[in-house]
Amino acid sequence: TSRDKAAAEITAASCAEEEKSANEKTIATKAIADDAQRDLDEALPALDAAVQSLKSLNRNDIVEVKSLGNPPAGVKMVMEAVCIMMEIK
Repeated sequence: TSRDKAAAEITAASCAEEEKSANEKTIATKAIADDAQRDLDEALPALDAAVQSLKSLNRNDIVEVKSLGNPPAGVKMVMEAVCIMMEIK
């Protein structure tokens, strides 16, 4: 019986260590998830605004940009962003 008690105490101590480790990992994981959610909450309004801007584009806007021989840097950046969002290479 004393052997069983000793084995039970060893097992209990091992379980306590594993539980402590699991709790620490849970806390770290929650912090990462919360950080990611904050970043997502910050980025979503910009994405929604960009999508609304894309929806307001018409054919004439595209033709105008195409007619520019060497568009300004801002126009190039916006067009690259649109291509990325629309998955156009």
